[in-house]
Amino acid sequence: MLAQNAYAAGDGKGAIALYRKAAPISADGEPSLNLARVLMNEGRLAEAKQAAQQALDKGLKRPEDAKKILAKKGK
Repeated sequence: MLAQNAYAAGDGKGAIALYRKAAPISADGEPSLNLARVLMNEGRLAEAKQAAQQALDKGLKRPEDAKKILAKKGK
């Protein structure tokens, strides 16, 4: 929730840092997927793909969202 608020307020770096902290302790891959989305929006596709794969590995309600990020062309 804090990371979402940070991103909504225009603090991409803060949101990334918060999602990076939340991802390892989460029971599922949702924080990693959110991290992937923010990274992608910030133009950091290679990192976004890594986070999307971690999200898939951990488990997601909607894995197709992570697969879309992984399918993006570029680095």
